[in-house]
Amino acid sequence: MAPPLQPKQFKGPWYHGTRADIEVGGHVVPGSEVGTANFDYGDTGNDSMVWLSSTHTEAAEYARLAKGISTPRVYEVRPHDSPVNWAEENGWDDEEGVDEWVTNRATVVRRHDID
Repeated sequence: MAPPLQPKQFKGPWYHGTRADIEVGGHVVPGSEVGTANFDYGDTGNDSMVWLSSTHTEAAEYARLAKGISTPRVYEVRPHDSPVNWAEENGWDDEEGVDEWVTNRATVVRRHDID
């Protein structure tokens, strides 16, 4: 049996890109908990986690790709659990350096409007 996966030692900051309007101090929760998908930019089939990025630039791209008519936003967040690299967790060879991390929920510490 393979040993359990350990999160990479990255301390942050962490970002979440979306079109949702969330106040500082509010929580980013998995789409399955609120009845909508947090991750609307592709078909991963998984809305049971919160998607994070370790860079503002990547989070801004995800926000622009998210479905909806609201303004794309990036939130600097504090994860409640240690984020795990989604590609590594799922056995993907991440040659393109895709910045996809997951956690169970996060608290918004700062909001960044983007162009």
